[in-house]
Amino acid sequence: MSKLTKVSAIIVASAGIAGTIITTNAIDAAAKTKFRYYENIKDNDYKVVNKKAVIYSNGKLNHKTGARLGAYGAYVTGYYASHVTVNGKKAVYYKFKTDSGHTGWVWRGWLRKVSYKAPTTNSDSKSTPKVPVNATGNWGKSDYERLAKGKFSMSIAKYRQGFIDTVNQERASRGLDALSEDAGLDSIATKRDPETIINGGHTDANGHYIFMEYAKDSGISYARAEVLGMESVNTISHGLSSSENIDTTIKLNTVVDDSYSAGKAAVLAYIYDDEEHTNGHRDILLNASYNVIGIGATWIKDNDVVSNTAILGAK
Repeated sequence: MSKLTKVSAIIVASAGIAGTIITTNAIDAAAKTKFRYYENIKDNDYKVVNKKAVIYSNGKLNHKTGARLGAYGAYVTGYYASHVTVNGKKAVYYKFKTDSGHTGWVWRGWLRKVSYKAPTTNSDSKSTPKVPVNATGNWGKSDYERLAKGKFSMSIAKYRQGFIDTVNQERASRGLDALSEDAGLDSIATKRDPETIINGGHTDANGHYIFMEYAKDSGISYARAEVLGMESVNTISHGLSSSENIDTTIKLNTVVDDSYSAGKAAVLAYIYDDEEHTNGHRDILLNASYNVIGIGATWIKDNDVVSNTAILGAK
């Protein structure tokens, strides 16, 4: 993926511009990194367990590609290893390749070794998802067969509906009032989202929070918080980073083959797969003081992902 993406959350205090940016990684290789040695490893297929993981262009980890691991689908093949020391702690990064020809380096903790097989309903490997042999719980071959039948297309209205329906279901289950869609915040989020693909930061060159600047320009005084994310489409989203922890009682898995389900999957990932960001996204979406929301989304067709920006407010 050639464009920079960043998944983060920000809350701006109502009294001013003070706020918190929540963007943490389990291992930040941009810190004090010392290369140790390379190692040949046996080719193996891996399931991506952190779609937001940073990708590096080389094994010495001195350059980030700007892409996130989930942009390349649910599975990769690992075939080489780099042993490094990050802030005095030993770590191993795997070089991976994808069916589409992309390569990169990622921390091995974000990959889980799997065995898989392709369904027999479609011989086209580019459009046929891989089905894990150990597929259990509330998802399986029928989900993948459904996914293989169609192609994703983008409708912002349907995406917003899927997002809002799902976030309000989650709020209701916790005794919280529903969020209402706000046209003013929709406008700001729609303007913000394409920008976040190029520059995923919350602030401009002067350190001003961009969404707040747009709100001020629009005469909107009630914008309070922003979350940014990116999710794969034409895939199965579990809403959890670990397939072993799927909660079968609420069916977190979503076949992301249309705009409504893409909006739904984004919310489930924010709420149930947010440990990397100290649950900042979840806390914003489930904040009882917010009662309005605006949503922007952009389909990056070549990479089978949809970026999203949600701005919440209090009126």
